[in-house]
Amino acid sequence: MKKIRVLFLSAQPAVLTALISFFANDPFILSDFYDYNVFNNLPDNEKRKYELLIMNDGCIYEEEIEKINNTLGDEVKKIIYTGEIEKTRLINIMQSKTNGVVSKKAEIEKLREAIITVKEGGKYYCEHVIDMITKEEKKKLSGIR
Repeated sequence: MKKIRVLFLSAQPAVLTALISFFANDPFILSDFYDYNVFNNLPDNEKRKYELLIMNDGCIYEEEIEKINNTLGDEVKKIIYTGEIEKTRLINIMQSKTNGVVSKKAEIEKLREAIITVKEGGKYYCEHVIDMITKEEKKKLSGIR
């Protein structure tokens, strides 16, 4: 299997450090790691050399995510790596041009699963994301607040 060319993007140094320690020597993934501000200064052709982009949304807001989506277009697949589990935001992310959402509450291996699934043309939403959305819907249906 050819290595998947992945860019990990975060504005949080601790998150980048954790991602580097997990993915730097992965046999299936060829990884680069950038701070969000460094990414902004890269030429567009450099940004488009990746097959997949993982965005840690901890310090990247919806406007920036939309800007990244517009810059990269649909040819670069996108996964949001999020610590924020709020239903409305999750639904907005799921309806955007992203191809997957992985919660930081999930095991880090789920992020690798997401990369492979999305690379193969699928969508990926970890169990924490699905649980959050279905839990809210079940509460509405049962009248629980």
